[in-house]
Amino acid sequence: MIRYIKYMAVLLGALVLWNGCTKEDEYKKYIEGGERVYAGRPDSLHIHSGKNRAMLSWLLIADPKIVSSKIRWNNGKDSLLVPVTRTSGIDTIEVMIGNLPEGTYNFDVTNYDKLGNVSVPRYISGKTYGEKYESFLFNRGIRVTSKIMKGPEEFNLMIVWNEYVADLKDFMVATVVSYTDIFGVPHQVKVDAKSNVPTILPDFKAGESFSYRSLYLPDSLAIDTFATRPSMVKID
Repeated sequence: MIRYIKYMAVLLGALVLWNGCTKEDEYKKYIEGGERVYAGRPDSLHIHSGKNRAMLSWLLIADPKIVSSKIRWNNGKDSLLVPVTRTSGIDTIEVMIGNLPEGTYNFDVTNYDKLGNVSVPRYISGKTYGEKYESFLFNRGIRVTSKIMKGPEEFNLMIVWNEYVADLKDFMVATVVSYTDIFGVPHQVKVDAKSNVPTILPDFKAGESFSYRSLYLPDSLAIDTFATRPSMVKID
């Protein structure tokens, strides 16, 4: 019984020694040549959607040695190296990426310092928009138009709008009305999407038409405004 316990103690000691050596060897693999040093990571990364393009923005805060940033997308098949000049404070980096067909993209951004160290990547996903998105947009509805007479034949035109569609209310930003008055002067009137106040078109010419189109932002950070096809309304 005593001999058995001794054998077990020797066996356990060997296992502990082997396990310790294994962990130490594994650790040495990662610190071979010295402990790994990383450049400062991009901070507050955002994506700003646009029409077949996107802008990425981020902050450089802590590491004064950063000299460039690299953006990758399409599973690393496409990339862009951005030179960076640090100041003494917090720097904002904004990079526009064009020629992006409408769709969803995954980006990663890494920083490089002057010693060749690379940061841990920062990841973000976002969309670009185009003709497909625009095809789903529609103009704000008109409830009624009426003439406000100024004389026997002279009048201002009043447009009463429908309230904008509930599921698009956060994206429609305005409607632009275009017309030419009785003096031949062209006008554009921009109506805020949240406004339910009737729109007045002074000195409207009988028998002429006005056009209108609504403007949309796909999201709160979007850099491009999208417009519907114009609708025409003739006033007799």
